[in-house]
Amino acid sequence: MTKTEMQLQSVVEQIETKATEYEEFENYETKKQQYLSSLSSVENSLGRLEVRIESLEFYVDILTIVHDRELPVGGEVDVARDRARSLLQRDEDDFYKLVVENNEDDYEHKIQQAISRLNKAKEAVKDELRDVQSEWEDSVETARSVQKLVGESQEMSETLREIEKFVSRTMWEESKDINQLEARWNNLEKKYQQGEVGWETFQQNHDLSDETIAILQRLANEGEITLDKLDDAVASEMLSIDALRNVVKISI
Repeated sequence: MTKTEMQLQSVVEQIETKATEYEEFENYETKKQQYLSSLSSVENSLGRLEVRIESLEFYVDILTIVHDRELPVGGEVDVARDRARSLLQRDEDDFYKLVVENNEDDYEHKIQQAISRLNKAKEAVKDELRDVQSEWEDSVETARSVQKLVGESQEMSETLREIEKFVSRTMWEESKDINQLEARWNNLEKKYQQGEVGWETFQQNHDLSDETIAILQRLANEGEITLDKLDDAVASEMLSIDALRNVVKISI
């Protein structure tokens, strides 16, 4: 039983002890059923609110804890959180007054507004995560392009597949445990960095010019390219790397 459910159950018990406050038993029963109906509706609305804030917090944790990124600018996430928590942080007396004073409709309207804010905030966080996904998918594509040229590493290929799977599917599954996701991602990043294959790293390791890298990128993406004119320096750079001699053929 959640905290909210326990609070509402306490309110029910309070209502049942108020029988002597009514002049007639029939009137008490009518009021009791009215209050119970109102409490049931409030409970359902609060349940939806709790689900929405838990969903938002999941994606916030994926962004800030797993990927170590900042929240979206504008503060809409904090505003949505604070508004939702203020509605959830009510005690038994608050709920009792709510139904006795017939203010539950206004309260539920505020809950719906809070849910709307939470949904918008979650979408903003998910937009940031989509950027993270796109960045890593680009990195994976680049690494695979280089591997086509220099020879594939089975271990690196597996790491790239796992990274792609994580950012495109795993991190979006709300049923997952944040601590486990964080540990999994940290392990994948470590493997990627230890065996990182990227054009910048490849260029630095082999002291290649920007022109040579541009040609190799085209070759990796297109499979083969035809050049009307190849600078002697670029040709020399390409042929100086043993791994490239198997994939680059230069005809005069």
